[in-house]
Amino acid sequence: MAEKLSTLIAVALFATASLAASAPAVAAKADTTPVQDKTIEAFIDQTEVLHLPRPAGSLIIGNPNVANVAVHDDRTLLITGKQFGATNLIVLDNIGRTIHRAQIQVGENRAGDSLTIARGDSTETLSCTTRCRPVRSGIEDN
Repeated sequence: MAEKLSTLIAVALFATASLAASAPAVAAKADTTPVQDKTIEAFIDQTEVLHLPRPAGSLIIGNPNVANVAVHDDRTLLITGKQFGATNLIVLDNIGRTIHRAQIQVGENRAGDSLTIARGDSTETLSCTTRCRPVRSGIEDN
């Protein structure tokens, strides 16, 4: 009986040691995805889609006045340019590991024909598709 018990304990200890030895390898394997800095070019009032390699836990945006980041689902972010400038984005997973870093550069919308008129401190943008008409930016106050 004592021999059976010591054999069972030895098997249990071996199994526990094997699992403990493999746990760091599994954790290290999950962490080996390199995080590369990426530059995202966005335009005022236009949205860019960012697909993530793993589910996001939290988002950090340097200057939310330059770009808005909305969560579509845990692996898809929507980035909308709000004003000219640059900011950064950091995406963390649920345990705080960085899964994505990016510089966001927001510039003027190049799509279509537009005209911006500056008068002193104020500017007005016109969209000139068939006829020039004033454009209200999505970031303007009511």
